[in-house]
Amino acid sequence: MEPMQSLRSAPGACPWKGAAACAAIYFAAFPLSASITAAGLPVWLASGVALGSLVFLGVAYWPMVLAAGWLSAIAMGDS
Repeated sequence: MEPMQSLRSAPGACPWKGAAACAAIYFAAFPLSASITAAGLPVWLASGVALGSLVFLGVAYWPMVLAAGWLSAIAMGDS
């Protein structure tokens, strides 16, 4: 088995588990990213989480990235 294959959904597996896990990590990284950016560092960790999930899981997970970003912005009051 290819190393990256274990990160992707197996045939017949529930794709929502991967999407929910990535959305939770994105949601957790959002406040940390805001504090790092406020400190003057041009790093946005949530974008790295989003890019990594799209690379490893595939571009079919783009709705997860959109929903996680939208919900994180609302939760942080950045609407």
